[in-house]
Amino acid sequence: MYRSSRWIDVSVGLICLVVMQPGLAHKLNYSLTELAWKVDDRVLHVSHSLHLDDAVELLARLGSRDGRLDAEVQARILYYVDQRFKLHSESGTVALHPIGAQYDGDYLWIYQEARLPKLPEQLAVESRILLDYVEQQTNQINLVTGDLVQSMTLDRQRPVGVFDWLGGAAGSGKSKNSGGGRWRSRIE
Repeated sequence: MYRSSRWIDVSVGLICLVVMQPGLAHKLNYSLTELAWKVDDRVLHVSHSLHLDDAVELLARLGSRDGRLDAEVQARILYYVDQRFKLHSESGTVALHPIGAQYDGDYLWIYQEARLPKLPEQLAVESRILLDYVEQQTNQINLVTGDLVQSMTLDRQRPVGVFDWLGGAAGSGKSKNSGGGRWRSRIE
């Protein structure tokens, strides 16, 4: 009798897991932003990725009835990101220019860029993407300079963080790209 009740418990558990799994497929509430400095071009490329579930919900809130990225919806998503993602340096606000948006697999990618004479030695990042819609949203920010990658995670309580260059001449390309220095990230 013990064996059959255990088999039933295991069977019920497996059935519950299979039935519940689609509802649990996306509960991360997570976005990823990469800031990639290209010293040869003197351009800071900004790429934001949102999981398709979050993107479809956001697009619906921005007026897309079917999740398509036509020109009007793309303009709305670029405006939304422009209002909720900011970069600041010692010189002031870094002007980010919208490039576009596209779907790739299970993600919506949104692109921006900033032309800079050099990468600032201190770069403050404010990321409020999806914080107005998703209670437990976290936004990971990766700063990539050559082979160096520094990361920070921002959320509703702490939407601002700072990358500080700790070694070498900022933006020169040689020191950052050759690994001759390092970044530090801190949450404000």
